[in-house]
Amino acid sequence: MNRNDDPFEQLRRLAGDPTPTDDEEQRAWAMLQQAIGTERPAGRRARRRRRLIPVVAAVAVVLVVAGVVLSRPSRVEATLGEIAYAARLATPQEIPEGSFLYTRSGQVSLIVTPGDRLGLQGHVAYLLPTTREEWRRGDFVQLVTTAGTPTFFDPEVEAAYYAYGFDKTDHVGQTLTRQLTGVTNDLAETDWPTDPGRLRDALEAYASQGAGSLPLDIQVFHLATDLLREADPGPSVRAALIEVFTQLPVTLVDRGSDGSVTLAVTYNRPPSVRDTITLDPQGHLIAETSTLLEPAPEFGIPTGTRIWDATYTIPTVVDTLDT
Repeated sequence: MNRNDDPFEQLRRLAGDPTPTDDEEQRAWAMLQQAIGTERPAGRRARRRRRLIPVVAAVAVVLVVAGVVLSRPSRVEATLGEIAYAARLATPQEIPEGSFLYTRSGQVSLIVTPGDRLGLQGHVAYLLPTTREEWRRGDFVQLVTTAGTPTFFDPEVEAAYYAYGFDKTDHVGQTLTRQLTGVTNDLAETDWPTDPGRLRDALEAYASQGAGSLPLDIQVFHLATDLLREADPGPSVRAALIEVFTQLPVTLVDRGSDGSVTLAVTYNRPPSVRDTITLDPQGHLIAETSTLLEPAPEFGIPTGTRIWDATYTIPTVVDTLDT
């Protein structure tokens, strides 16, 4: 067989598929031999049939291998499948009596406030960095937050911000400690299914209770992310959440050397926005971003601005209310 006529080579050129396995080649050539075995010499019609046999056989080989290609999981499915498997094998985290679940995050978030509070027209916007530590046990929560220096899109807004004392309102440069009791967490207290199909149905039903205007797939993406961030779900639910992501319109952005994975979704709010989440090898949420894909001229915000950028530590058990 001429190399240019090799159906495996043609398939690789057209589909970019890796070299077929020995088993795939054996099945393909078995079909070829079967096709050749049906050849019967019978005058001109037989000769015409013989001329068609190589073409039919080549097509059969390509179809067999193509079927294998199409049945293989996508890159997103394969990658998230590994993480879901690892998540399911993880040991559930138990909080002993008297201990706390501790997390730390660093975030930069977009703040939008009425302009008249700063003596300006319309609304104004700026980015405020914050670090946050949280200790949780039952319905008790201790929060320690520190606000950093804001970033502004308009010098006039920046001047008014400080002139009207908004840096004091935002507690810029200050560390605040609050202890709260009677705190409820609906996401954490809901009994979520561990089957991915049933979990997606439950997420859709939960999201539909709100008045969100975004496509349902995007609402489910956000809700699943909220669950990972706010509820510290156990291994089985976390694994199912990872598998739900494979059913959504996500793209694989990056696979880190540490085994972390970054996924993205794009949607029109408006303006158009691209959200990313980063998962560690066991499916814990360790980072999030939200980026404008077009400008927001009413706030002076340019294209490419990250209006939400956060990193998270993996929840750990600690014995005291300090770091």
